[in-house]
Amino acid sequence: MPARRSRGALAGAPDARALIALLLLTLLLSGLLAFEAEQEVGAHRVASARVLREHLAATGRDALDATAVALREALATSLGPAVEGRAATPYDLLPSPTVLANRMGTRLTCMVPSPGWLRLDLRDGSLDVAGHVPPAVAAWAVGAARTIAHGGAAATDGGYAIVAGTGAMAGRVVALGVKRAPFDAPLAVYALVTCDDVFGASLLGAARRTGAGGDALSLALADSLLTIEVRDAAGTLLGRSPARAAAVTDAPVVAERRVAGLTLRAFEGPGAAGRVLVPAQRRTRVLVVGALAAITGALGLLALRQLRREQELVRLRADFTSSVSHELRTPLAQILLFGETLALGRVHDEAQRRAAADTIVREARRLMHMVENVLHAARAERRANPVRAEAVALAPLVREVADGFAPLAEAAGMRVTTDVPPTLGARAEAGALRQILLNLLDNALRYGAPAQTIRVAAIAETETTVRITVDDAGPGIAPRDRQRVWLPFVRLARDRQAGDRTGSGLGLAVVADLVRAMEGEAWIGEAPGGGTRVSVRLPVAQVPTPIAHDSPARDAVAEALA
Repeated sequence: MPARRSRGALAGAPDARALIALLLLTLLLSGLLAFEAEQEVGAHRVASARVLREHLAATGRDALDATAVALREALATSLGPAVEGRAATPYDLLPSPTVLANRMGTRLTCMVPSPGWLRLDLRDGSLDVAGHVPPAVAAWAVGAARTIAHGGAAATDGGYAIVAGTGAMAGRVVALGVKRAPFDAPLAVYALVTCDDVFGASLLGAARRTGAGGDALSLALADSLLTIEVRDAAGTLLGRSPARAAAVTDAPVVAERRVAGLTLRAFEGPGAAGRVLVPAQRRTRVLVVGALAAITGALGLLALRQLRREQELVRLRADFTSSVSHELRTPLAQILLFGETLALGRVHDEAQRRAAADTIVREARRLMHMVENVLHAARAERRANPVRAEAVALAPLVREVADGFAPLAEAAGMRVTTDVPPTLGARAEAGALRQILLNLLDNALRYGAPAQTIRVAAIAETETTVRITVDDAGPGIAPRDRQRVWLPFVRLARDRQAGDRTGSGLGLAVVADLVRAMEGEAWIGEAPGGGTRVSVRLPVAQVPTPIAHDSPARDAVAEALA
């Protein structure tokens, strides 16, 4: 029999390997499709990002051009009346800074701190002031003017330059314009002392109104595609738009301009990343391929699990066939042996004849019990095990089963005790309940300890249920195996390895099926003295109260019958 099981397993191995190979191939193909889809989406994303960067670069250049134009116009408006146009001679009279102060409200003036105007005459070094200019601020502005007049670090752009203050002058900005004579000789420097706020939102707001470049700037800022920064030659930040934008030191620069000593930079804004989108149809394709790969993987796992269960079922059936063959051979051999003994007249006295007959009857009962289990398992697969429950008195039925099983127990050196109240009844089918008790007693006999006492008891558990228990003194069943042993053909590894513990693995499966059919439940626990306790819960039923042997009513019935 082991050799036959081995050949069967080998015969099924190619089919299993082919199934596994097909599943792996399907999973691989799904993975390749998902990879190609992701590659396509990645390429599209890269192309979209490149197009977006080119668009941002063009938009940034237009936006900075518009900003530069707005800044030059603001400088020309604020300082142009004094510095634009060359003097006829180096000795011309210079306009007073008051001329500029009378032009309050230009784009480069702010209210806090109040603006001030200065004129530094480079011919004699005289200083003329208009507006409120504290001495420290005037000294700082004169220093910046001298640096600009002599071609310092902050080179002029069209005669204008802007210098931001640091330290005590932080927050102040001086806009400078140089008045020149023939041959480009500087005559004077005019200065407007203002605040750095005018180079932020107000400057960019003016840039938005300067034609096509302003339109590009408006769209870019409205969609957060660009962030514009204005810094002086020393790197001091004068303004940023949007005003609430975070630092953009890590964002790529898309365009840069230098105007009047200021550096204008356009950075990729926070809204640019959201413009690199995967088209809906391609995103849907990626999702579909991903879902296909996931479903294929799940189907593969289910198929492998089913294959494993099928192989386990084949192994269990092979073990069952082997066990049943052995189980059938033993009682048949006993029946044949003692039947031949009686047929050939080899018995010498009545006691030997009686022992041989008892052995034949005992082994025939065991054989019948095994056949009943096998037939019940076959009918259970076809759902052909109808049960007709009725009120059954438990005490006589349990005593009858125990008495019938006693010869088998005595032959194994064991005994069976019962403890069932005489008035206790259950709603069940007598034949099914008898099969349940026989299976539980047979299990206790097979797997219990030598010379043990098997105890069968029943109690009224609640007003609606009764509980029947069968206890043995064997090694017990581990909690992790107590659910698994109810399945057909399942036997514990220790029992399969023990050569003296045969069985088919059907006993508890038949018990579970019959108990469910009678609307009850069964479970396995630990017996109070160690070993295994199998409990069966059934609906309670009322049964007639038995008449005691010494009761007056029984005596009256006996006299009447006499």
